[in-house]
Amino acid sequence: MIIRKFFPEDAPYGMPQFQSSPAPLNYQAKKNIISLKEQKLITDSKYPNISYISAVCTILYLALGTRSDITWIVMKLAKSCINPREEDYKALLHLLGYLRKYTYYDIKYYSDTT
Repeated sequence: MIIRKFFPEDAPYGMPQFQSSPAPLNYQAKKNIISLKEQKLITDSKYPNISYISAVCTILYLALGTRSDITWIVMKLAKSCINPREEDYKALLHLLGYLRKYTYYDIKYYSDTT
């Protein structure tokens, strides 16, 4: 499961909380105005051991394959993979909480449509 990959049981920050929507209501994908080094120090201290790029790429694969309900937020998160802000990490955690709550949503493909 994707959530176990990024949030092991012994993670100091715990599991993402259940969410009812794929994206936070106030999330806006913006360019980061803080330098890359400063932003990396901030996010590494608050979210240790979470690879933002790896998480977004994994969820992007999921969105393109079976979860069209999360496509919009994943595309927004992917835009900030080079220099993610703290808000981007929070949106990622929000999305993972949504996936944790609604694990059974998916698209099913059938060979016979009749």
